[in-house]
Amino acid sequence: NKQLVMESLVKVRQMELPSDTENPGSFKCFMNRYKMAVTVKNGNKDQLDSGLFWVNAPDSGGANQLGPLCRSLEFESLFCQMHPGDGMPLTAEEARILLAVPVHKRYDFCLSNSFQLAQRFQVGSIVSVLDPSFVEKQEATNSLKCEVRFKGVLPSWTNPKDPDGLYFGFVSCDRKVDDGQPLIISVLPDDNTRQLLNVRAEARDRRLILADARWLDPVQDCPADQLLNINDRVVLQLDARQNEYRRGLIKWLGRLDANGPKHLAGVEFDHQVPNSSCWLDNRLLFEGKPECCLIVEEARLQREEDFDRKLAESRANAGRIYQPPAQPVNSSDPRRDEAQALMESRGIRIDSHVNLTFLDKVGMVMWFGFIPNQTDLVVGVALDDNEGVERGGHGFVPSSQVRAVHPDVQPDLWFTFLDLIEPAQNANSQADRPRGAEALPHQFGSGDFETIAGPTEPRIRLDGLDNLVGRNRGVQGHHNSCYLDSTLFAMFATVDAFDGVLERPGQAKDIDNYEEIKNTLREGIVNCLRRNKFVSAGQVLKLRKCLNDLDIIPGMMGEEKDPEEFINLLLDHALRHEPFIKLSTGQSSHVLQLFLDRADLPFEQQKQQQQQQQPHSTGAREHIADTETLLHLSLIQSNIQFSEPPQCLILQMPRSGKSYKMFHRILPVLQLNITNLLPDTARACNICGNFATIECHQCFLKHDSGRDYTYCEPCYKTFADHRKGKTHEPIKIKYPRHILEQYQNPGEVVESQTVMDLLAVVCICTSHYVCFLRAEPNHWLFFDSMADREGGCNDGYNIPEVTRVDGLEEWLRDLQGKTGNAPPPEQGNRLLEDCYLCFYGNPRSVPFPSSS
Repeated sequence: NKQLVMESLVKVRQMELPSDTENPGSFKCFMNRYKMAVTVKNGNKDQLDSGLFWVNAPDSGGANQLGPLCRSLEFESLFCQMHPGDGMPLTAEEARILLAVPVHKRYDFCLSNSFQLAQRFQVGSIVSVLDPSFVEKQEATNSLKCEVRFKGVLPSWTNPKDPDGLYFGFVSCDRKVDDGQPLIISVLPDDNTRQLLNVRAEARDRRLILADARWLDPVQDCPADQLLNINDRVVLQLDARQNEYRRGLIKWLGRLDANGPKHLAGVEFDHQVPNSSCWLDNRLLFEGKPECCLIVEEARLQREEDFDRKLAESRANAGRIYQPPAQPVNSSDPRRDEAQALMESRGIRIDSHVNLTFLDKVGMVMWFGFIPNQTDLVVGVALDDNEGVERGGHGFVPSSQVRAVHPDVQPDLWFTFLDLIEPAQNANSQADRPRGAEALPHQFGSGDFETIAGPTEPRIRLDGLDNLVGRNRGVQGHHNSCYLDSTLFAMFATVDAFDGVLERPGQAKDIDNYEEIKNTLREGIVNCLRRNKFVSAGQVLKLRKCLNDLDIIPGMMGEEKDPEEFINLLLDHALRHEPFIKLSTGQSSHVLQLFLDRADLPFEQQKQQQQQQQPHSTGAREHIADTETLLHLSLIQSNIQFSEPPQCLILQMPRSGKSYKMFHRILPVLQLNITNLLPDTARACNICGNFATIECHQCFLKHDSGRDYTYCEPCYKTFADHRKGKTHEPIKIKYPRHILEQYQNPGEVVESQTVMDLLAVVCICTSHYVCFLRAEPNHWLFFDSMADREGGCNDGYNIPEVTRVDGLEEWLRDLQGKTGNAPPPEQGNRLLEDCYLCFYGNPRSVPFPSSS
């Protein structure tokens, strides 16, 4: 019965997939995980297996209970309602890889290691390939070493049966392949296969394979738990004996020699490395900073987060194992008491943070004692940063000399003499320091861990704007914390819209360290920011450590993260605050990510028509998308409303971190009109202003405002587009009873609308987050937690800075009103081009502007 249904469907001629260079991040596709009900064009209903591709489709039938309406990408007139969680999101590349796989095998393949390998291997890599002829019979036991000669969509000149799927072309590395199977196993004729793989006809002793990605052999190539990917942060141990490490970013992965290492990785390190090179076998594999690149075996690399975790565990264990007990280990050693007395005389003990003056490094004392042939006391220090340290020379004591008489001592410590170290300035004892603070530089400035108890309201009106402006103002950055610093500054510096997260008393359902996290946020960060106008990186690191201990998002201590990850972790999991945003679908969240189809924007449609009519025209005026338009379009396309007015609204723009932007510029509107997105609010006709009873999504933006798709019945019938018979589908607006009773007389005017004020904008550019703060009407501030730096990379600290942005409010109003062409103020273009999160608050009713 299913087969009959499938045969009755018409396969689309061309899939709606972007090319590799055509905004692939904007592609929103889902693959159904389970069997699902479908409705065919003729009205029959049946179930389909998993593995089909779908996109969200506008539903004109009102809100549904099962989930959003989805349209098939592969078959015409095939629709379904997909439950939340039933669809597996896919990127454009992932979709193309799966398109070449038979439908009934896609979902299982998507969960396999071969699917991961298909995304990482590129042309030129050496891989292990199973023989497709054997795999189909499930008899494959061996694999061939092959070179990837082709990866992509089959060109049109091959007349492919499946023009949209991504295929791999392999050429065996070994000659004389003789296993009783054809030398060419391909989805194309032999001649086309040779031409596509660039193999001469006389090379008849090599196996040619052109097939989908299922034939990659993950067992031979790389275990699943060892897979690394491009842009992963990794650590390389340069010298095991000297315990020297380098941290860096993977820029290339592959394998060039079938008889060589299984996998190679090209890494761009943060600091210089010996024998640096981006070349191998006269081939430039990747580009990176001079003297900072290496091509190494992948097996030598560790993920940075795994390395940091092991290092922290090692230090924690070392502090317990090697801490001197109250009584000497060997009571017959007459120098044990002498060693203890020397340490106390210098104010140093186990777990003390010290400066190694001759190395210009900071570390923690893990061991001390005497060794033969040395009159001075030897101290073992765990350095906070090993990079750039060369063992040997002045002050260096070889670990072999120490372990010869103290074999239980950690081998990876830096051993030196007591006279060459000194207590770190402003360093607290380990008992007083925050957990995990061993990575803290000692120069965070005065008041590193100052706290201010009690509630503190924003003091911008009391203290004045100038007190918040200047160097050493705001939240001090440290070790990839800019995403967190900018978000905290946006939420708490001058506004109280988010103060509810600081005031809720503890409940039985809270996590064990709820009070610790709340007090760290309120007393150590928010109160210090409002009272002192400065928050030390030490206090922020306390909060990062508390969040890292939740074991929900790894790497909170030092890895790059996105602001929405921090907000959801803090508010959802740590403080369990009631979500700001509640939707008509029953879903709720603190951040609303805008998903939309750009093609539905009217100015995009006009742009395409103009390009078709005047293909060489370059004089078209740029249309700037604004947050009000994007919010309405995103919810309209998903057929969603707010279930109640949000007290705070955090909008995430349609972009993916630093890697992809759907729009070159986005205008954050100063007042966000959400009237049409609320179910319990009277809506006005966009033509006459009377009580609206009809909405028409096809009219969206026809009148250039965020409320232009609502009508009273008379105006709907007289509107030109409707009289011309265009395919518009009106929807009757559903109001609660009290609204209908209030506007029961025809022609009543709706006098107010619900708007929210823009509070702040967090922007990203080249992995760095900053904040634009609307401190008060007509005044804007720009905040950068790492605007400057004092000292070097290892012993310095960041200097945060807050500056004024004059003229920004007026410029934004002109852009929103489409009046004037004034030049942008300083940082103005940065606000539009790098806009990432927009913070809105204070929902209130304001009068509608008088209609002309």
